[in-house]
Amino acid sequence: MTEQEFFSIDVRERALMINELLSKENKDQLKKVAENLQIPYGRFTK
Repeated sequence: MTEQEFFSIDVRERALMINELLSKENKDQLKKVAENLQIPYGRFTK
């Protein structure tokens, strides 16, 4: 999935996806999820 595709997903669906990915990480969750999605951390957390 490209960055553009990710940000074009419905907000609710994207939130569910992110929450699922966050639950799989133990430390530095946001940074690791951004890396897994290949989205720059700063852009991911905006």
